[in-house]
Amino acid sequence: VPIVPIETSQTQRRQSEHQGSQVTCLYSNVRSLPQASGELQKLAHVHKPHFILLVETWLRADAINPLIPKDYKVVVRLDRTVGSKGGGLLVLAQKHLLVDKLALANYNTPCVAEIVGYEFEGTRYILSYTPNSALAPKLFTALENYALDNPERADDTVYLGDFNAHN
Repeated sequence: VPIVPIETSQTQRRQSEHQGSQVTCLYSNVRSLPQASGELQKLAHVHKPHFILLVETWLRADAINPLIPKDYKVVVRLDRTVGSKGGGLLVLAQKHLLVDKLALANYNTPCVAEIVGYEFEGTRYILSYTPNSALAPKLFTALENYALDNPERADDTVYLGDFNAHN
């Protein structure tokens, strides 16, 4: 499956209060980062997004440094669970950006509702994955619980993910 940069919608492209510029994200279901790293390198070079958000990285204890575009750093990584099909989340940021990782372990359920997140310039970005549509309600419940626990952040949180609604 090729990596395709999505057209950034209004909810995914937010005005930066501090820089006066737009924040861009490249989001993709890569279905194995080792296999997709060449395309990822090209897309990062051409589009230069501030953030790269990947689901289904299929990483375990793999060394990923050679797979990451050279001007990017790992913000948060959640590897696939042993014995699972698919899974794994990865957030990369341009090296010069100051980014805070969010503590979301209480909302994460391995192989069911995988959730990671980060904050940049006052906006929170939540990246999530569930392996099939039968488990999607559990993922939605976890995301809803996060929203209920953080009502003051409702207007500055962006949710992205792979909900596998097709299967």
